[in-house]
Amino acid sequence: MPFRPAAFAYSACLVALACAALSACAPHGGKTIYTANGPVRGVTVTGNGKANGKPDVARTTIGVETRANTAEEAVSDVNARMARVVTALKQAGVAEADLRTATVSLNFERNPEPPRPLEPTPATAATKAGPAAPPPAPLPPTGFYVATNNVEVTVRDLNRAGQVLSAATSAGANQMYGIRFELEDPSALLATARQKAVADAKARAERLAQLAGVKLGAPVSITELEGGSPGPMPAFAMMRSEAANAAPVERGELTVTTSVQIVYALDH
Repeated sequence: MPFRPAAFAYSACLVALACAALSACAPHGGKTIYTANGPVRGVTVTGNGKANGKPDVARTTIGVETRANTAEEAVSDVNARMARVVTALKQAGVAEADLRTATVSLNFERNPEPPRPLEPTPATAATKAGPAAPPPAPLPPTGFYVATNNVEVTVRDLNRAGQVLSAATSAGANQMYGIRFELEDPSALLATARQKAVADAKARAERLAQLAGVKLGAPVSITELEGGSPGPMPAFAMMRSEAANAAPVERGELTVTTSVQIVYALDH
């Protein structure tokens, strides 16, 4: 088919007019949203919300480590000591269902080897009378066995958390891997955070619409970006414990956050 400059110029003109019409539909600060019924003038905003609450569960890992000359002695010792620790934890109020073995391990650790004497050089060995002596046989490695047994503990009465930790160490625990506070069910705080996120998004959209000189319409779409991520707050509250020798433990607060992205239509 022969090339027709006039037809090509006419098509390009139609494309330019269509792009200009679409650009005119979008106000300053907004964007055009395409739906099944065609383009809709709109503005996209993101709202954030958070809610604070006190934790109701504490989790920690408590363990025993022993050393012995033989594997049998190390395992027997760690099992006996861990049995005493578990008994003490139950007596301190921890339910059996809240005790779970985390790790059990047995390792052999070698003692540092003494430095070896310097071997004679070939020239030095040649000056000595008689045949060279064979190298000494290597000595067997020396060392000890290390056995560990760790249990994950869930404390539901947070006022007794310090007493639980003290009971474990008094019974022979010599390893403790931190303590973290959690919410058993964060759904109530998450619902509050969602309400605040939606309100924040609406306030942002209203401000943008006012600045652009347009009227905000109904939401076209709502997307939750993230939610239910609790984290520690800097403010802490000291736990009270009935035991005078209980370890001081601070529970603090937890924060549940969420974000929503909402697309609002703009009225004509």
